[in-house]
Amino acid sequence: MNPIYRSEGARRAVEERYRTFLEGWPVPSTETMLSTRQGDTFAVSCGPDDAPPLVLLHGAGFNSAAWTADVAVWAQTHRVHAVDLIGEPGLSAPARPPLTSDAYAEWLDDVLDGLGITQAALVGASLGAWTALDYALRRPQRVTRLALLVPGGIGRQKYGALIASLFLLPFGRRGRRAAVRFVLGPGRPSASGPQAATRRAFDDYLLLIHRSYTPRRDRLPVFTDDQLRRLDVPLLIVAGARDRMLDSHDTARRVHHLVPDAVVTLLPDTGHIPTGYLEPVQRFLTDARPGMNSSPEARPTEDARVLRSMLRTDLVAAMKARRPDAVAALRAALAVIDNAEAVAAPDRAAHAASEHVAGARSGAGSTEAERRVLSVGEVRALLQAQVEDRANEADRYDTYGRHDAARQLRREADVLRKYLAT
Repeated sequence: MNPIYRSEGARRAVEERYRTFLEGWPVPSTETMLSTRQGDTFAVSCGPDDAPPLVLLHGAGFNSAAWTADVAVWAQTHRVHAVDLIGEPGLSAPARPPLTSDAYAEWLDDVLDGLGITQAALVGASLGAWTALDYALRRPQRVTRLALLVPGGIGRQKYGALIASLFLLPFGRRGRRAAVRFVLGPGRPSASGPQAATRRAFDDYLLLIHRSYTPRRDRLPVFTDDQLRRLDVPLLIVAGARDRMLDSHDTARRVHHLVPDAVVTLLPDTGHIPTGYLEPVQRFLTDARPGMNSSPEARPTEDARVLRSMLRTDLVAAMKARRPDAVAALRAALAVIDNAEAVAAPDRAAHAASEHVAGARSGAGSTEAERRVLSVGEVRALLQAQVEDRANEADRYDTYGRHDAARQLRREADVLRKYLAT
């Protein structure tokens, strides 16, 4: 019998339900079973083959279904590999080597090698965040960026909620549901329609795992001050301010003190299941500053490409969140940038002239519009003009007494201002 499950039937039930989530993966994907020193490891991959690699590591007591709401955005800019942790209720081997050993780093070595990856950005949640941080400390040359969601191993671990939840377990299915909800804490806004149905499916799946799976008994090792000080990888931390399992305020304090260049975000009224992290993680992954090419010639074009990618990603997130002001501002900004790029570059037009008609082009691609390559300065100048136009129009609307329209324009201007920082 698989040692992480209470019975063989329990294992089958968890894996069969997992398969239904994999069948609903939101973007085209491929599934791979990798051979490692700890046994077979399952990964689901999506996104462009030539995009920068991104490896996702879920938390304890779950599997890569945790990422189904996120991968559609991250796969726009990255080749995403969601990996089932060993020893957890996914499709990877049940091995649970000591957390204090080099075994998990060696396991991830095998995973990356099997995927053909030399270096990758890592995003981890809870135990997955601990695994990613442990790997970045042991193999810094293989990690380009590190985004940790409700990470274990930094702040103090809490036990009060776990102990209190034990009193709810004897009350059947309703008691188990209340216990899980209490331990994981607040943070998820109310949902309706298809979103509510999806949430119920996940909640039911969590309950199935809870009654089918044997959790780890070993204490999660805490990283020392010296270990955190020597971390040499761009770092983002996102944690819930009301996490009942980990002391997120202690996490923030230690990271601010020991890794001063890290970005730390504490989400208010949020527990151990984070919400609202999609946009900051995508921004962190696409920001040109961490590990940016130091060549002065390459930097303007690279910065502009990343800035446009950020605008498109934020537009998708704003549409999903139903933020009309942000949608209007970002759509208009992208349209202005596209129009500016569509203007023919003078030197290219001159060299491509046909012998028959002045300024005409012949040969392959002759019917396609010539496009400029904008520098980051040019893109930001276009955004600055958009901000100024909205501010001026808002003032004009105020003089006509159209204060609601003026406020909307100022909100749109505020959306665009955050992209003007150098």
